Amino acid sequence: MNFRNISKAAFIAAFLLLLSHITKAQDADVKKFVDTKKDFKTEDKGWLKGGFLSTNFTNVGLKNWAAGGQSSVAFSVIGSSFAIYKTKQMTWENYLDASWGTIRNGAAKYPDGTINKFYKNEDKLSLLSKYGRKITPKLNYTALLEFKSQFFPGYAPFDPATGTSGQHISNFIAPAYGMLSLGFDYKPSSFLSFYLSPVTGKFTIVNEQRLADLGAFGVKKAETDGNGNPIAGTGQKFRTEFGWYLSMMFNKDIIQNTNLKTRVDLFTNYKTLNKTDVNWETTINMKVNKYITASIYTQLIYDDDIDVTPETPMVNPRVQFKHVLGIGFSYMFGDRL
Repeated sequence: MNFRNISKAAFIAAFLLLLSHITKAQDADVKKFVDTKKDFKTEDKGWLKGGFLSTNFTNVGLKNWAAGGQSSVAFSVIGSSFAIYKTKQMTWENYLDASWGTIRNGAAKYPDGTINKFYKNEDKLSLLSKYGRKITPKLNYTALLEFKSQFFPGYAPFDPATGTSGQHISNFIAPAYGMLSLGFDYKPSSFLSFYLSPVTGKFTIVNEQRLADLGAFGVKKAETDGNGNPIAGTGQKFRTEFGWYLSMMFNKDIIQNTNLKTRVDLFTNYKTLNKTDVNWETTINMKVNKYITASIYTQLIYDDDIDVTPETPMVNPRVQFKHVLGIGFSYMFGDRL
């Protein structure tokens, strides 16, 4: 295992998630579970369903402010849901995480009358399904399926000199990442787990030809003609890798009304054993009261196959980091993990 790439990456944040629906028939059970804070113990059987929804809004208004600065408006929606089925011999876990956020820096209009637009600052869609059969009380052999993408186009950084943003550099399913693996899931406690797979297929999809021709997100770029010019439409939209995968997760209330959830994913392609893809997400949720929550989210990403900006000239792979701090309305529903 090569941890050299881990040191190249710092946190990147955006642990944001979206809710699942629950029927009216479940409402009484939801209230009961929230009020009693039922924990999911190893011996529990049947379905467990729950999650949370959070919204954050920030507004800064400045007029004739001598110290300087910019007005801003930001809004985000974060949600997460889970559905877990257990019997004596098997566990089927399903998770949905989603988020979306937008921001506008500066006044609603520029001095020349041009409208100052809102830009996306958060966008995430993540689905995970894991099926395990018991070997021992703490060890399962497991099959895992995961899909990650985003909802809306993403654009090159805003240029204050021109008041515009560049071409979009990402889109729905551009990229999208899939993972299919077989391995072993070890859970020494209810809040800590280790999943190791020596048989993992990783798939990268760039379902937009312009981005595929640029070689964005690690796919093979467009072929060139005799003069070295790229031939439009020849970039590959699909890339496969085969290797080993390790995922470590910790999810626990570390003090009263404060939950820490962190997950580290490592993937190494068997063709390039000296390079390890890293994804490390951490979320701290602090409950102020029944409906108000403060949260801190960080995420660290390093992937040697991904250039940071898929435009010309390319920027070499480097650490991607994001953090999100928020205080807003939050609602938890269903069972507790």
